[in-house]
Amino acid sequence: MLRPFGTGRTRTVRGVGVDTVTVTPRRTRCADCSTTQILLPTELVARRADSTAAIGAALVANAGGAGFRNIAARFGRPESTVRRWLRAAREPHAQWLYRRGAAMR
Repeated sequence: MLRPFGTGRTRTVRGVGVDTVTVTPRRTRCADCSTTQILLPTELVARRADSTAAIGAALVANAGGAGFRNIAARFGRPESTVRRWLRAAREPHAQWLYRRGAAMR
């Protein structure tokens, strides 16, 4: 069972375009083992400086036929970052993402 234990450090991540998202995530402590965890909201991805909306927009553009260089230029991100996003969303993960997205409609 997790119990509230204050907050984590405030994070500012890049959104779509020039938008930024600033969030102070909640910290919890396990009642059994006393370890603490940071609970990130759905608009953030662990260890990423970009929001899920920005990464999702890049994946949609890639599904539409755009390459990583074109996407990087369009969203103002480094090419290596966009390439890493696209590589992380390969089979079978891409099929899982598709099924999750289709189920939400």
